[in-house]
Amino acid sequence: MPARQKLTITLMIFICADICFGIDQLKLYRDDIGVVYPEKAKSPLAVSECRPSPELKKDKPKRHPSFDETSVAIVRDLEESVAATMESASDSAIPIPPVITGEFILEAGNTYHATTDVTIPANQILRHEGGAVVEWAAGCGLLKEPDGIYIARGKPWAMCIHIPDSNSPSPGYWDGIRLEGGTARDSVSELTYTYTAYAEKAVILRDITLNRFFENNFFEFNNSGIVSYGPRQTKITNNVCYWNGFGIDAFMENESGTGADPNYVIEIVSNTCHENNYGILLSGTSL
Repeated sequence: MPARQKLTITLMIFICADICFGIDQLKLYRDDIGVVYPEKAKSPLAVSECRPSPELKKDKPKRHPSFDETSVAIVRDLEESVAATMESASDSAIPIPPVITGEFILEAGNTYHATTDVTIPANQILRHEGGAVVEWAAGCGLLKEPDGIYIARGKPWAMCIHIPDSNSPSPGYWDGIRLEGGTARDSVSELTYTYTAYAEKAVILRDITLNRFFENNFFEFNNSGIVSYGPRQTKITNNVCYWNGFGIDAFMENESGTGADPNYVIEIVSNTCHENNYGILLSGTSL
């Protein structure tokens, strides 16, 4: 790759089930960790096996927790937070309009139902409070158009929830969330402490730089967790991707394979990718 291509990748935590990292690591299945929601058997997305040889299973002292132990603890805490958020939300579902006008607020403690695609046009705002649950119909998704604003600001104990409206979904049941860049160099849209499950692509960041890092989000059972297209990029940090096809799928170019800009870099920092087919996949450019 030529020297003038700037490509910065910092991987502080990278955990992928397809590689054995050392002694005493045992593959853990969902039944082992007491999943609260949704209760499902082992996903067909995870197909590999990773087991230690018999001689490594002898009674050796563990000086530090294994990668699996650490990531399972992280996932367990997050799933407990998701379950608590859903438990506190109302059972009756409020419809979401297909086109957001003015400012529409998904209020904490409420459950909302999207039966069509939802679009946020330029200068319109969809605000998602922590503790609000959105159930998505099959094939539907959220699109933030250029210069539209989507602010999902959850809390560790009250997350912004996106789930399917089915009790027996498969990965890819609904489309996911797509954030398009706009005329401003930095977007005021925000996603932090959100949970997204069973989408085709949980979140697409397309040519957008967020004012606040894309951080502290939890993605599981999606065909892809986080998908980022250039040239503008957003720092991706402290997210958890569990049991997806792709955990983080990042491209320096746009979707047509052009438009890469050496003035933009992507940082992927301190994310936990566990039990995905691919943890982090990065595609560069010919610049």
